Amino acid sequence: MTTATAASKQTLNDLIEKFHEIEFMLIEAGGALDDEIERLITSNEKAIEKKLDGYAGVIEYLKGQAEYLDGQAKLFTARKRTIQNSIESMRERMVYAMQETKNTKIKTAAHNYSLRTTESWKIKDIDRDTEDELVDEGLGEYQFKADMNAIKEEYKDAEAPEFIEVSKKTSITIR
Repeated sequence: MTTATAASKQTLNDLIEKFHEIEFMLIEAGGALDDEIERLITSNEKAIEKKLDGYAGVIEYLKGQAEYLDGQAKLFTARKRTIQNSIESMRERMVYAMQETKNTKIKTAAHNYSLRTTESWKIKDIDRDTEDELVDEGLGEYQFKADMNAIKEEYKDAEAPEFIEVSKKTSITIR
């Protein structure tokens, strides 16, 4: 196996491990750079650069795949909605047919059909006092949702308050 082939089969972790080996060699040499260490540093740097370019290529490909799949998901969601609308429309036509013929029940060789009436309730516009009353009676609840963008803006030039946990993540920009 050639050196180029061996280097290309190394993982990024292998290259990082090699970097630390070179670092150890440099420490063992008392910080003196000889031709061998210099060659290893250059070779390792080039291998890491090549590996990063490889990763970037795969990332771009995967982004394309994710966009394609997102488009397919939207397409299938639209198709699903169309099919559900068709089902609802057909059911409404069946109800209309039974109502117009004054049939509340019809039995066929394949199915039994019957009309039923259900109720659907929803809250209309209500004032804050009515909301409070419903909550007090156990018939409703308030749900708090913090506006994180507003909180970040409020405390951007100050230390985060104790009720906020700030976690940091280092990421990479690929251009």
